[in-house]
Amino acid sequence: MQESATVRAHAEPARAEVRCRTCNFKVFDGLMLRTTIIRVLPRGAEGKCKRCKAWTPVPVTYSG
Repeated sequence: MQESATVRAHAEPARAEVRCRTCNFKVFDGLMLRTTIIRVLPRGAEGKCKRCKAWTPVPVTYSG
């Protein structure tokens, strides 16, 4: 399913992509997390790499 140009125009600007330090798998593509396991820590968040299972810091914050 593709997004319309209007939806993309109002979306937040994409952040830099994040790759796993161990196997170079793309964990965060700038707009969306590519991992299903996330742990939220006091200093930020980490996503678990689907390929090698290493924890990688991702630019996600908890605001609740």
